[in-house]
Amino acid sequence: MYICYSLCMQNFLDKAAAREAIADVSVGFVMAFPVALAVISFSRWISLGVITTAVFQTIVFTMVSLVRKYFVRVHFKKINGE
Repeated sequence: MYICYSLCMQNFLDKAAAREAIADVSVGFVMAFPVALAVISFSRWISLGVITTAVFQTIVFTMVSLVRKYFVRVHFKKINGE
């Protein structure tokens, strides 16, 4: 059973893509706490409400994740010779 599953997964799983996805999520995980702390601190400093803070935090996280994904992708393109 395990051998069949392993052989099927070797054909199914793109290891380079999996490594890139794991690296991207790991970088995002490490960045999330400091970014959230900065956004919440800034929101409290300028006295934003809860809804405004949530919208502001969503915008900041989206921008940070787009920039992060771009740099992770460029890094993996160099590594993979694309």
